[in-house]
Amino acid sequence: MKKRIASLLAALALCLTLLPMAAFAEDAAPDAWDGTADTSWYVGHESDTAYHITTAEQLAGLAEVINKENDPASFEGKTVYLDNDLDLAGHEWISIGNGLAQQNATQYDPDWYYSFNGTFDGQGHVIYNLYSHDSLFNKERDCYMSGLFGQVFHGKVMNLGVADADIWVDPNDTSTFGKGILVDYLAGSVVENCWTSGSITGGSYYEKYIGGLVGCSVYGSRDPSTTSSRISGCYSTATITGNYGSSSNGYDQKFQLWYADALGGIMGSPIYGHVDIDNCWFDGKIVVNSIQANVGGIIGYADDANIENCMVLTTDIGADPTDDDNTFWIGYLDGYKSSCNAQSNYWPAAENSYAPSRLVTDGKATADSQGSAVSDFTSSDILTSLQNAANGVQWVAGISHPTFAWDSRNILADYTAVDNAIAAAQKVDAGLYANYDAVQAALDAVDRTKSKARQAEVDAMAKAIEDAIDALTYKPADYTAVDAAIAKAGALTRDDYTDFSAVDAAINAVDRSKNITQQADVDAMAKAIEDALDALVVKPTATPAPTEAPTPAPAAPAATAQPTATPTATPTATPAPVVTATPQHPVTIPQTGDSMNATLLFALTLCSGAALGLASHKKNRS
Repeated sequence: MKKRIASLLAALALCLTLLPMAAFAEDAAPDAWDGTADTSWYVGHESDTAYHITTAEQLAGLAEVINKENDPASFEGKTVYLDNDLDLAGHEWISIGNGLAQQNATQYDPDWYYSFNGTFDGQGHVIYNLYSHDSLFNKERDCYMSGLFGQVFHGKVMNLGVADADIWVDPNDTSTFGKGILVDYLAGSVVENCWTSGSITGGSYYEKYIGGLVGCSVYGSRDPSTTSSRISGCYSTATITGNYGSSSNGYDQKFQLWYADALGGIMGSPIYGHVDIDNCWFDGKIVVNSIQANVGGIIGYADDANIENCMVLTTDIGADPTDDDNTFWIGYLDGYKSSCNAQSNYWPAAENSYAPSRLVTDGKATADSQGSAVSDFTSSDILTSLQNAANGVQWVAGISHPTFAWDSRNILADYTAVDNAIAAAQKVDAGLYANYDAVQAALDAVDRTKSKARQAEVDAMAKAIEDAIDALTYKPADYTAVDAAIAKAGALTRDDYTDFSAVDAAINAVDRSKNITQQADVDAMAKAIEDALDALVVKPTATPAPTEAPTPAPAAPAATAQPTATPTATPTATPAPVVTATPQHPVTIPQTGDSMNATLLFALTLCSGAALGLASHKKNRS
C-alpha cells in the first residue's frame, strides 16, 4: 500500500512539472534586484542596434557600461527595450549616465560621455522601488545623479513608469541642479508617455531644481529637428520637497537669494535653453521648505519655455514661506522675456490665490489666455478641449479626470462582467434563499473606482457574485401544518379505531427534504394525514349481556286463621258432620318477569280470603 501511494505522489509531481510556468507566474510580483550588475547581454554585442532587458541586474548593467570611466558606451542610434516589470528592491541605485564628463584644461570629454544617447523603450512596463539616498560631499565634480537616468543626451525615454521611488538628497550634499525621478538632466532629449510616483526630497546646501519627472534641461532648442528638450504625454503623482536654504547653505548669505530653488510637478527648471512641455498632468504634492523658491504645478521656473495642453489637478501645492508670490499653478514663467508661452492649460478652481503663471504678473498674458480654472475635471468639455493634442497624444476619459489612452492606472476598468453579474443577482428572489446574504455581501463589495491596471480585481468581483448565486440554497419548506397533523394523530389511542393504518401510512410518507418551492407538496402531506384522521372509524361499544335474577321459592299460602270458639258448658257433643271443603284454584306466584301484575295477585288473595270466611261461617251455623 505504501509503495502504491508513493507511486501516485511521484506521478503527481511529474504532472506538475509539465504545467506551464505561466500558470504560476500570473500576477506575480517582478523578481527583486539582488544589487549586482549583469553586462553579459551587451559585452560582445556592442555592434547590435537593439537590446532587450529582462532583469534588474541587466538594467544595472546598462548603467555600468554607460558610466564606465574613460570608456563609456554611447548607445547612439540604438534602442534598448524593457521586456518585464522590474523591482529595484530598495538597493542603492546608480543612475544610468552619471554625467561626470571632464571639461577642463587637461581633459575635454565629449558632451555625450557618461550619458544615455539612445532610445529606451519601456514598452509600458514599470520599474518599482527606485532608491537613492547616497550623496556627493566634495567639489571635485559638482554633479551627482539620483534619478533612474542621470543624464540623457540627444536621446529618448518612452513608454515607461517608475513607481514608488524614494529619492533623498542629504542636506549637506554639495551637488547642484537637476534632481528628477525619471531623469536628472535632460540634454536636448525627449521624454514621452512616461509617469512617476513616490517621493523626491532635495538637499539644502545648494539649490537643486527638483521635478516629479525631470530635474532640469539643457541644450534645448525651439527647433524640434535639432536638439529639442521636450516632455510630452507624461504625468507624475509624486511628492516633491525642497529644502534649499532651510539649514546649511553653500553660498555666502549675501548671495543666497540670488540662487533660487525651483520645484515643479513635472520639471524643476531648465538651466539654459528652451523646453517644451505639452499634454502632461500633475496630481502629486509640493512641499516648500526652501527659501526664495519658485514653484509650479508643471514647471518650477522657466525663462524660455512653452507649456501647452497641461493639467494641474492637485491643490496641495505649498508656497515659499518668505515670499508667497513665487508659487503658480502652471509655473514661474518669467515674463520679462517674450520666449515664455502658456496656453490651453487647466488648474483647479480652489481657494488658493495662485495665478496660472508669472506672465500675468508681468503683464505678458492674461489668466484666460493661458487656460482656465476647473471645478470638475470629469466634465466632457475638458476632455473635448484637450483633443487638440500634439505629438500624437490621445486623451481619453479617466476615473476622475482625463488621461492618456495608454494609462491603464487611471482609466476605469471594464465592469461589463460585474454589471452582468449584478443583473443576474437582481433577477433572483432573495426571499426564497437561505443564504442570499452571501450574494448581497458580494454586491456590496463592488468597488467602482478600480483602474484597468487592476482589471483582475474587477473580474474577481464579478466572479464572487456569480459564485454566490451558484451557491444559493432554497429555504426549507414550512412543515408547521404537517407537524400539527402528526401531533394530532399522536394524541389518539390507536386501539380505539378499527383501522389506524391509513394514518400511519400518511405519516410515514412525509418527506422532510422539500424546499420552499415545493410547499404545495408539503401542504398535501399535511392534508393526507388530516384526511386519514377524518376517515378513522371508532370501534363499536359492546352491549353487556343481561344478568338473570334467581327465581324465588314459591311463598307458602298464608294459613287461614280458624276462629276459636268461646268455651261453654260442654254438652254432650253431637258428632260433627264431615264437611268437604270446596276445592280451590291453585294460586300462582308471579315470577320475576311474568306478565301478571301485582293488582291481579292482590285480587286473587282477597277472593281466597272471602271463600275461607264463608266456609267458616257455615260451619259455625251448623
